[in-house]
Amino acid sequence: MRREAWEPSVLISATVEGEDVVFQLQQRNTLGLLAFQVDELGGDVLWKMDLPYSRENALVYGKLPAKVGPIAAYQTISGKGIAPPPIRGKSVVVTVTYRRNERFPSAASHRQRLRIPPP
Repeated sequence: MRREAWEPSVLISATVEGEDVVFQLQQRNTLGLLAFQVDELGGDVLWKMDLPYSRENALVYGKLPAKVGPIAAYQTISGKGIAPPPIRGKSVVVTVTYRRNERFPSAASHRQRLRIPPP
């Protein structure tokens, strides 16, 4: 088998379900997510949360998931209890930091530009 088949990776897509923007995450050969961040194209951070070893397959923009691992997820930007700005109909950059499942596990990041479906 080729080496690429064993490389850890996370692929991201975005859908709209009702009023929610839902980020679908396809994880391969990871030990879990560590952080999830949504930025404007200009670089300003719109929303960020820490996800200690989450195995979530979907994350709803602006909403913390229920307990995702040994430690609960927490929002670091836009602040506790503050909803992030709307992103429907906009292009954003999503960054996912994850723990690689390798002999000597280390953290890696994947950045992806996405167009969020309009309202």
